[in-house]
Amino acid sequence: MGNSKLIRKIFSIVILSFVFSGTAFAADIKFQASVDRNKVSLGSAINLNLTFYGTQRMPAPQLPKIDGFQSRYQGPSTRVSMVNGKISSSITHIYTLIPMRVGKFKIGPLSLEYKKKTYTSKQITVEVVEGSVNASESTQRSSSEEASKLGDNIFLKMSVPKQDIYLNEIIPLTIKLYVSRLAVRDIEYPIFSHNGFSTDKFAKPAQYRDVLNGREYEVIEFKTNIFGTKTAKLVLGPAQIKCNLIVNKKRQRSSSPFDSFFGDDAFGDFFSRREIYPLSLKSKEIPITVKDLPEEGKPEDFSGAVGNFTFDLKAEPKEVNVGDPITLKMVIKGRGNFATVTCPKLEANQSFKIYDPEVKQEYGTKTFEQILMPDTDTVQEIPKITFSCFDTEKKVYRTISKGPVPIKITKSKKGKGLRIVESSQSAAKYVKKEVLGRDIVYIKDEPGNMIKNQACIYKNRIFLLIQLFPLIIFIFLSIVHKRTEKLRTDLRYARNLRAFKKAKQGIKKAKSLLERKRTREFYDSILKTLKEYLGNKLHIAPGGITSDIVDKVLRRKAINKKILNALDDIFKKCDATRYALLERSEKETDSLFEKVKEVIRLLEKERL
Repeated sequence: MGNSKLIRKIFSIVILSFVFSGTAFAADIKFQASVDRNKVSLGSAINLNLTFYGTQRMPAPQLPKIDGFQSRYQGPSTRVSMVNGKISSSITHIYTLIPMRVGKFKIGPLSLEYKKKTYTSKQITVEVVEGSVNASESTQRSSSEEASKLGDNIFLKMSVPKQDIYLNEIIPLTIKLYVSRLAVRDIEYPIFSHNGFSTDKFAKPAQYRDVLNGREYEVIEFKTNIFGTKTAKLVLGPAQIKCNLIVNKKRQRSSSPFDSFFGDDAFGDFFSRREIYPLSLKSKEIPITVKDLPEEGKPEDFSGAVGNFTFDLKAEPKEVNVGDPITLKMVIKGRGNFATVTCPKLEANQSFKIYDPEVKQEYGTKTFEQILMPDTDTVQEIPKITFSCFDTEKKVYRTISKGPVPIKITKSKKGKGLRIVESSQSAAKYVKKEVLGRDIVYIKDEPGNMIKNQACIYKNRIFLLIQLFPLIIFIFLSIVHKRTEKLRTDLRYARNLRAFKKAKQGIKKAKSLLERKRTREFYDSILKTLKEYLGNKLHIAPGGITSDIVDKVLRRKAINKKILNALDDIFKKCDATRYALLERSEKETDSLFEKVKEVIRLLEKERL
């Protein structure tokens, strides 16, 4: 009996070795394509699995361009199974698909040629919708939602103030990343093609909110300066930004021991419900014409400075001996291309020895400090100095003159020769007196009083309780991080969460206006509070909220008719008071205030 079991084991091992060596007993290789779900929300990802049964040596297929999706290869997964003595093997190549717009899309049929055989899968239909996807969802999306694209939620814009510029003229370049209702991180600084242009480094990016075509966006703005280095019709861009898009990934349910404690597997949700997808965004190109500076009116001393500048001159000291230095400080300030600004030159003069200037540049200022040494006491002034530039705003050349600067030069007196003074110091040596026996430790004749050591620390209850603190802290931080991440990535959730808090602040302000008898301001404040509350709860822009829009949205959510009637009445009374200049009695105003509070309280109980 034992021998028969041993024989069966050996037989199984031999067969499995054949499978892993590529010799499968399956008659044919079968090809099947599948997705982990056929309905996905915009901003989430699905897995496309290409499975080949009967082999484990099939290479990863090169996916064709799939309409409506971007793809990325994740890796292979192999499997060997034995059912009723029959062994089968397979390999699955896994791809991540991220939807780019909403609608219904067909994947495949996909074909692969391997060893002169063609394998073809069946066609798969995937529906992409905007918003969350529930298993019980049965409502159809409107045609306007189906026309929505991922490109409406995240895109890149590059802009310049003008496209016809002069050679070396500085112009600002702005690149804006627009993001709406998506979670994006690891945003890199933009790069852009700039052949024929010189560029500065990007300044620290600014972040703010903006409304574009009725939609609210988070905007990250990058700014720099550019100027053309050759005269031609050039193309700037396109600009490109790389970032990581955080997408929701479907997670298999697990029987985690934390399910009963948290109501869900908090750790599984924290580590596996989101996937990072690399995204590369491009802007449009910008044609720019760079033209040469005009010849008409060009000064003889013009050295290429382009911009709107001022010029100041100082000379110190003004009374020196022959051969003593005079510091000439020339300061040029303004807006323009400081790379084209060179040191203004003195008019030809043989009375000075002139040294090369020292240049210092700060934002909007360039300073030249030049040393002059008079060779004779007959010099009475520093000659006139001129600086010329081309003003791109007024399209004219400007020349600024400073000086001459009067100075007084006297003959140098015979000075005493230099005296070299040497000094020597002698330090007294300090000899430390050695004390005999100070560094000797004597051996004790007796051990002294013996003290019993404490019991093993792992048996101490306080020590054991302390070991629980790291686990408790980890659990607490995991919950906090999960909530923080959700607030950062889920704009709808964040707005819904802060809706009631902001409404309470607005009601408090309205109450203060009501107590001070400022009726008209009270109606403005209470209507603004109600619009902001409804905008946050329904995830729509507060500026576009009207009574009709609120009624239309809330009716689809099966809200109590009593609440709808109350909202309609509040909007009408507020509009009538604000625009029709109607006077309301104190009783009517108090009644409206209580009605608004009651409506917000009832809406908090509804599931919006």
